[in-house]
Amino acid sequence: MKSRLVCFLLCFSLVSAIPSQAKKKLPDACGDEKVNFDVNIEKDQPAPPAIEPGKGQIIFIETTETALGCRMLTLSSCDPTIRFGLDGAWAGATRGNSYFAVSVNPGAHDLCAVLGKGIGAETVNVEAGKAYYYYARFTVEKETRHVTVSQTESSASKSLDFIIVDEKQGSDLVKDSRLSTSKPKK
Repeated sequence: MKSRLVCFLLCFSLVSAIPSQAKKKLPDACGDEKVNFDVNIEKDQPAPPAIEPGKGQIIFIETTETALGCRMLTLSSCDPTIRFGLDGAWAGATRGNSYFAVSVNPGAHDLCAVLGKGIGAETVNVEAGKAYYYYARFTVEKETRHVTVSQTESSASKSLDFIIVDEKQGSDLVKDSRLSTSKPKK
């Protein structure tokens, strides 16, 4: 009787663990996974604001490199929105080649970036008066089109990288980007 009970409890615990593993949980650095953003991109390319006295700055940057066919078809997957988190809350989002900056207190900060199932997480130790750049690079490589009588299907090879870059590379990326402003969708 005891062996049946042990077997039942073991099977029940294994079955109940399956659903929690099927859904990938976001890192603690991110915000609520149900939150999505409306993103606006400024036409000009203003520089990030000056760093506030006694604070540091984290600049979140996204670049999107797409295949020509992707741009011509204007697929929504060619212009994705990437959500960026900071210490357990969403800091904002970008779309295309854009960036935004956040002022933070000195100390360790947990960062995350999310695009679909692609998730990146880093920890950065911020010093007062310094800027730190968290970079998301989304690449759509080979574009293939399948045309039939009734429809056109497109597919592409996509890759996503999340990395912290040095100040020189980060400032160069910002120069080639536009300012992103975002707000959570209601």
